[in-house]
Amino acid sequence: MARSEAIEAFLATGLAPTDWSPWDGDIDRAEATMRRILVRIVVHRCEGAPLRGRMPEVDPAEVVLKRVKPMLVGLLPPDEAEALTRLLRDRVCVVTPESYATDITRLGLEDAWSLANVLLEDLGAPPISDDTPQLDGLCAAGRAWVPPGGLRAPTRTTDVVVHEVAHLLHTLSRSDLGLGTDSTPLVPVPPPLYESFAYACELWSCRDGDGVRCSVVTEAMHAAHLMDVRVDHERLGSALEAAADHGWRGLMDDVLRPRVAATA
Repeated sequence: MARSEAIEAFLATGLAPTDWSPWDGDIDRAEATMRRILVRIVVHRCEGAPLRGRMPEVDPAEVVLKRVKPMLVGLLPPDEAEALTRLLRDRVCVVTPESYATDITRLGLEDAWSLANVLLEDLGAPPISDDTPQLDGLCAAGRAWVPPGGLRAPTRTTDVVVHEVAHLLHTLSRSDLGLGTDSTPLVPVPPPLYESFAYACELWSCRDGDGVRCSVVTEAMHAAHLMDVRVDHERLGSALEAAADHGWRGLMDDVLRPRVAATA
């Protein structure tokens, strides 16, 4: 395979090459080439992006604090919630056209490709590939990555900051954050329910107070952005119902309850 073919295959799929022979086996040099190409594409496409001029003029740290604190206080013990409010705020990174080249130095090639598409989608620019999955944010390398649009006011069913921080809760351990030696995730969500948990946290965070069971649960189950094959809609619905009855703690208890195998 020629280098050009390897590069085109990566850009089309986001999958890192398995054959590094076009670079004589020099993986570092090959990855550096791929990253430079991603940066050039992102910079070029963002220059004329229709939403480039709509960057929200807000303090990212304050937005993150306001959005995630209710979730942390609801899911975790008070002392941990307070500490995590400070620590996790710094782990939410807002990727921009200017920061992208530096941001991806922390990421593998596949995540760098995904983050490029998150940013391009947010700014209304063409994606890297026609087969790009629809992602509003990214949780990778122990951080939540959100585009500038994620800092705008949430809608009734969408809050990218909460969604990606929810993923951090099942990704990071207390030892990762310097809060002890416990290496288990902060919230030990079963892997098949990762997306269901993140969506449940996002939707419960977006609720508007009264009429929760009617407005949030019903709307959530029909929201277009939840047509995600990774979501267990039955468990998502039951988590939101539990939250309507018992708040954040009910949501978490429902997600963490053992899955009952179907019987014949």
